[in-house]
Amino acid sequence: MIELSWFKDLVPMRSLSPADRAQLVKQARLSIYKSGQSLFERNDPARTLMYLIEGQIELLAPEGTQRIDHTMPEARHPLSPGPRRGHSAVSLKPSKILQLDRDHVDLMLTWSQAGRVEVRDEVLVDDGDWVSLLLNSPSFARVPPANIAQMIASMESLEFKAGEKIIAQGDPGDFYYVITHGECMVERRPPGSTRVEELARLKCGDAFGEEALVSGEPRSASVFAVGQVGVARLSKLSFQRLLQAPLLKEIVLDDVPENAHFIDVRLRDEFMRGHLPEAVSLPLRELRTELARLDSRLTFCVYCDTGRRSAAGAYLLSERGYNVMLIKGGVGAEHLWFKS
Repeated sequence: MIELSWFKDLVPMRSLSPADRAQLVKQARLSIYKSGQSLFERNDPARTLMYLIEGQIELLAPEGTQRIDHTMPEARHPLSPGPRRGHSAVSLKPSKILQLDRDHVDLMLTWSQAGRVEVRDEVLVDDGDWVSLLLNSPSFARVPPANIAQMIASMESLEFKAGEKIIAQGDPGDFYYVITHGECMVERRPPGSTRVEELARLKCGDAFGEEALVSGEPRSASVFAVGQVGVARLSKLSFQRLLQAPLLKEIVLDDVPENAHFIDVRLRDEFMRGHLPEAVSLPLRELRTELARLDSRLTFCVYCDTGRRSAAGAYLLSERGYNVMLIKGGVGAEHLWFKS
């Protein structure tokens, strides 16, 4: 079992806030190595930071060897850090090794050491817990840390009372929002209907409002405060520059890799009139609720007829950690099958 108390002594995690360390615990992995078992080889890619929690290991390099026991000060530092391992490592006794994703730790450190200095004080709500939750989402691993620091520094803090509307269905997209404390409810009124559907409940660290910013279409749903709610919001231009650009990978149809799977985000009626071979119909308005249908191990190419709806769909998928590409400019009728 991984203990939060370990992180208070480990370098550089001990410099992080308690909230940041608590988030890292959720992603950490504890591995058990037997005597004589290899941990890694010299020149291996170092995708994780590895710490000796219990036992004894030996580091081997051309310039010499080093034995490290878990009781030694050296055990507080990662084993053979850097982009590639500078040593080979062997367990001399049964050993417990804590492993952390190197890129994610670097992201947390960059925010902790640079971003917090730049952020307006009024945005830091709940001791910054919302920031830790946000950084823990899969999408932010793909965003340069400098962009994230600029994003948080550019955010404006707002408060809403219970029942207040934060964004309204049909309005133009102007801001990207992150909940800093409290809970929100997402509602949608289908066209021509008086019935209102509750789509989701959002909590601290959740983001919303990105779909309209990416697609350029009006807001597809309304968001209300449930109780007292705090949000941090980012302007459309800052969102597009700092978040959208790094997350959207554009590709032309001729360059789509053979192992890619097509997702058509147009309406089903449009899909039935013609679609790419073996494409899956997943309309944009259903995308959030149908993600469970998709295998996160696959590569997806998202398309529509113009590239606007598909840009929103590709962003939503990328934001949730899927490997996704956007067909630039959409797909013309000449490429579609089953046209009537």
